[in-house]
Amino acid sequence: MQSIHPIIIASFILAFALPVGEANAACVANQQSFADVSSDKRNTVQGPQSVEELEKAFGYSNKEWNELKATILPDDRIYFVTHGNGERFLASYYILVRGGCVISTLLVAIG
Repeated sequence: MQSIHPIIIASFILAFALPVGEANAACVANQQSFADVSSDKRNTVQGPQSVEELEKAFGYSNKEWNELKATILPDDRIYFVTHGNGERFLASYYILVRGGCVISTLLVAIG
C-alpha cells in the first residue's frame, strides 16, 4: 500500500479545520492569509460572492473562471478585491479563500 506524505495530510487537515477569515499559520509559503488581504489598507474587499453571482459576470466561456470554479469546495468563499495605492487604482481580482488562506486568484483588471 502506498503511503501519503505527512505534509500532504497536515496541509489537508489545516486547510479544512480552520475557519474562513481567521489569520492562521496554515497558509503555505505561496499563500496569503485572508486576514492579511482584508486588513491591507490599500485593498477594498467585497463579498463573499456566490458562484451564481459570478456566473452572471463571467458566463460559461471564460477559461480562467471555469478553472477556478472547478476547484471550489462547499466551505470556500470568493471575494472581490480592488487594490490601489491611495492615488490610483492598480488592480482588481477575485480571491478564492479556503481555511483562512487565499488559495487562488483571478485577475480582472490592471490599472
